[in-house]
Amino acid sequence: MRIQVDGAFLRDKLESEQRHQDRDNTQREMGFNKRYLAKKNVLIQYEQGIDQLRKYISSPDCLIIADEFSEMVADAVARDAEDEEIKSIVEEWT
Repeated sequence: MRIQVDGAFLRDKLESEQRHQDRDNTQREMGFNKRYLAKKNVLIQYEQGIDQLRKYISSPDCLIIADEFSEMVADAVARDAEDEEIKSIVEEWT
């Protein structure tokens, strides 16, 4: 079976698909996930468990850290510190 397609229709269809693909690639390149880290939200995540805190801190592309406590916790998570070390930082500051 053979199907004949108008050349203009095919060209328009291909251009349309290319525009959608270009838009999708641009959106992927422009995606940027940032998170504001402050003592209050660090403690909220900590109450849900250290694994949740690790995920919360390590998942965004960028952290905007508001205070020294949050910086210490984020540094501990970034260097993959033991749970006990993170727990001691939290206990020391609360």
